[in-house]
Amino acid sequence: MLTYRNLSHNIRIVCRSVIGGLFLSILLMPDLRAETTVVSVPVSIDYPLMKQLLVSQLFQSPDNSLDILDDPSGCNQIVLSDPKISPQRDKLQIVARVKAKLGLNVFGDCQALLNWQGRAGFLGSPVLKSGGRSVKLEPRETWLIDSDGGKISSGPLWETGVAGLEAVFGSFELNFEPYTDSLAAFLPEVLPHRSAQQISTMADGLTLSEIDVSPESLTVSINVFVDAMDAKAEDTTALSEEELQQFDQRWQMMDALLVSAVKHYAAATSLDTLRSALLDMLIDSRYRLRNALSEPASRSNDAVRHWFVDSWQSLAPVARRIALEQEGQEHLL
Repeated sequence: MLTYRNLSHNIRIVCRSVIGGLFLSILLMPDLRAETTVVSVPVSIDYPLMKQLLVSQLFQSPDNSLDILDDPSGCNQIVLSDPKISPQRDKLQIVARVKAKLGLNVFGDCQALLNWQGRAGFLGSPVLKSGGRSVKLEPRETWLIDSDGGKISSGPLWETGVAGLEAVFGSFELNFEPYTDSLAAFLPEVLPHRSAQQISTMADGLTLSEIDVSPESLTVSINVFVDAMDAKAEDTTALSEEELQQFDQRWQMMDALLVSAVKHYAAATSLDTLRSALLDMLIDSRYRLRNALSEPASRSNDAVRHWFVDSWQSLAPVARRIALEQEGQEHLL
């Protein structure tokens, strides 16, 4: 069974490589000004991943079900299973199957009053958790739907279950600490000329903002306050010998980082389809790197930087699929 611990470990692996590459590409952009600049790094959680997080957090029984009443006598049960999560404009909707039975415990004997099957729905607004690095769902609407499609909004089942439904689904939390931790750990490598105190201040100042719900994913921006380098006027003169050497070192470092990441994920998956996707991405990247290196190196246009950004964007979805689909492979990661 995919546990929350294993899933979180795999998410952390994806974050360390994908956010690292994305953040490095942003810092390599030449348009930062001399004053402190807020760099926003968008991080998306798609709905298949979100469903796995939901199941691993709340549906922890062997059959991935959840009894929201937890009656020790077993006389009353409202059991949820097969949850699905989807966007509804700027909100998130969770719908789960329900099997319910209500009864009266009389001297240890359960007298059945109701047996019911249907679905439960929950609509919540994603909001930033106060003082933290996570997103929770603020309840907006809860409902029950019977097998005929009729909506239930009153009666014993509703009165017994509505509070439990809101409490359970309202406790679901999207934890972005793996993303912020990976970003903080990468800061010294990206900003080698900052002091340990400056790096610590930037890491402590990482904040979440701008929640966006789209048809594909929920996206949150991680804001980093960076003391940017002084801006310089565009210079079209030829690079000096020393600058050419630095240019060569930079593209070789970028290339080594990308190749290392591809090898890392290829070793972490046993699925031929994912390995083929990695190989295709790497081959395409080699061709585009060759084209980038064929362009004259200048201060105003760095084709290699654009190649690096594009390559990391191509790697990101494959890395995510490996983290999601490779249950039990965390020892390889």
